[in-house]
Amino acid sequence: MKQKILVIDDEINIAETIADLLELQGYEVKVASDGESGFFLALRENPDLILCDVMMPKMDGYDVLEAVRNCKETRQTPFVFLTAKGNPQDFRDGMNLGADDYLTKPVEHDELADVIARRLTKYQDLVELGLTLEKKRLGQDLHDTLQQTLLGLKMKVDHLTEKYPEVIELEDCATTIKTSISQLRLILDGRMSDPQDVATFSERLHMMIGKLQGYVKFKLELIDEWKTTFPNEKSAELFK
Repeated sequence: MKQKILVIDDEINIAETIADLLELQGYEVKVASDGESGFFLALRENPDLILCDVMMPKMDGYDVLEAVRNCKETRQTPFVFLTAKGNPQDFRDGMNLGADDYLTKPVEHDELADVIARRLTKYQDLVELGLTLEKKRLGQDLHDTLQQTLLGLKMKVDHLTEKYPEVIELEDCATTIKTSISQLRLILDGRMSDPQDVATFSERLHMMIGKLQGYVKFKLELIDEWKTTFPNEKSAELFK
């Protein structure tokens, strides 16, 4: 999908020339001839970058930038000033308002292409970082919810087995549930990559001890007290 650039400039010849150059580089380009129409076009088109002149009728570039930064839909959109004015105060004014870059007319084609490419790359990196952080936040929320749910389930099972000790089927069910809870908690805590590790740990350890007895002269005996499970904090260490 092509990246979209909005060019806002009241000098229509300059705007169209820039648009032609950017289209040749593979961008989709929208053009507005004044600040007011440019701002509303930005809201409608949601461009990936805005290239905007400073001196324009209705709304100048500073007004457009301020409006863009105050709008939720365009707040993070890269904004580059393109203007014939090039004194240091103009530069500081634009950057203080939240501009990402500042190009002076007449701008070299290579410089224009370089600035746009860099700003789009930086913006994409920020978008991906934001998505990563959001995924981590959602993952943590899910983790906390599941941990609370599992803890509540374990407490309920313990209560039922204490209240009805004569029901053998309930005891078997409770054992299975608690074993499953242990496995899920290990996965949530990031200490276990294979869900089968806990369930088969005891059997695999017995098998390895059996093999080891073939290499030694004395008897090895494993006292298995964990019954296919063991303390969460020791899972990975014990298995290794």
